[in-house]
Amino acid sequence: MKCIDVRMELVAYLDGELSGMRQQAIEVHLEECDFCAEEVQELRNVIETAQHWNDITPRASWREELSEKLAAEKTKDLATEIHYLRNTLDDFSERLERREANAATSHEIMTLEEVADYLRVDADVLWNMLDELPHFQIGYELRFKKSSIDEWIRFSENRPETTAEPGFSGNNWFEQLEFIRRREL
Repeated sequence: MKCIDVRMELVAYLDGELSGMRQQAIEVHLEECDFCAEEVQELRNVIETAQHWNDITPRASWREELSEKLAAEKTKDLATEIHYLRNTLDDFSERLERREANAATSHEIMTLEEVADYLRVDADVLWNMLDELPHFQIGYELRFKKSSIDEWIRFSENRPETTAEPGFSGNNWFEQLEFIRRREL
């Protein structure tokens, strides 16, 4: 056994609360380790002194003084807590204001998946239409301005398109997407 393991179980060892094998393992360690043996002897001395100690009776005013000290500490702790909560609330309010101020611009830039959700189409359809969609790249990632996508939709809605494809009127956005998708397959 290691010293640290023995020290953690010394009180249980002295009280006889350990299993027989554990008791024996500690006894073997104590025979080999002078430091732990001294520790056991000191603990035995403390236990013996405590068993023969007469009760100590506090002063009559002890409870009252303790209650006053606790009340003063509670007041101090409460003041500290209120100060902390005020600072936290102020920080939270500032963050919320910044978030609201940025809310208008935060949704202006979208990912491909967000555009697909916005247009209610599969992302694969948009991948096939990248040459038509207004977009830009940041590193290897595509981004889309919502206002540009809205403008592209308005342009696409008003663009007269003629085709020999049956069942395609050229005015419905979703029909256009499906037509383009079939054309590229």
